[in-house]
Amino acid sequence: MSKFASSRQTTRLAVGGLLTAMVFLFTYFIKIPAPPSGYIHLGDGIIFLAGEIIGPFAAVCAGLGSALADVAGGYAMYAMPTLAIKAAMGAIAGLMLKGAADRGMTLRRAAALVLSEAVMVGGYALAESLMFGGASAAAAVPMNLIQGTAGIVIGIPLCALGERLRPRLMI
Repeated sequence: MSKFASSRQTTRLAVGGLLTAMVFLFTYFIKIPAPPSGYIHLGDGIIFLAGEIIGPFAAVCAGLGSALADVAGGYAMYAMPTLAIKAAMGAIAGLMLKGAADRGMTLRRAAALVLSEAVMVGGYALAESLMFGGASAAAAVPMNLIQGTAGIVIGIPLCALGERLRPRLMI
């Protein structure tokens, strides 16, 4: 392994750690309580930033940062579903976003954000139906749609930021 490749891996790991912390912070500290049992937060926007910067490795940042926010915030029963759902969001975002703007694919960027949030809404609907029943899951869908919309709105400018940061980070 060359010295350059090792340096890139170290940088990717360090940036991944910072992005994991940012997902946690933007999920845990910047939130609005939402009935019946959740909250609206800005962490999804950071997941999209991670996808733009580090590609599919964003799955790790998204899953860990979001699950830790659930545990710290008193929503530990959601930690395992959150780990899986947000990791899926990060993987989709990372696969679809990294380099999308370089190829002039703004439609691809929009599709990545919408698909990622659709996975979030569907994932939580499934998890909540298994945990609490279909009626409770159905009641949570509108708030999850609002959460998804907030994620997309904050994700758009953060993706543009990530596009500018990625070359400077050389990852």
